[in-house]
Amino acid sequence: MRALQLKRMLAERAPQAGKAKRQRLPALDDEQVSACQAYAAKHGRRWKSILNSVWMGCPPHDDGGILRALRNSHGPTWLQSYRLPHRSAGASSPDNGETQEPDDGEKAEQA
Repeated sequence: MRALQLKRMLAERAPQAGKAKRQRLPALDDEQVSACQAYAAKHGRRWKSILNSVWMGCPPHDDGGILRALRNSHGPTWLQSYRLPHRSAGASSPDNGETQEPDDGEKAEQA
């Protein structure tokens, strides 16, 4: 009797196992991206493995609040596949808060 119940329960769950999909995580905001970039600049090529170790409780315990919140919301598996956005050399990034001022020729045209 119990074996039949177990088989029925397993048969009911089997179709659900194939339908499981990964949950889509929210995109990072500018502050989170900046925190990841700063951590990468500080720790170099192995920044993700160092951060993952820190998230697991190992020293140097320098992940700060923003990166710790990322651990809680996105998790270590997300970190493995995350890629920092590319920055073009010499161009100012729109997310750094700087505004470009017109050069002297443009200022003369506006006046």
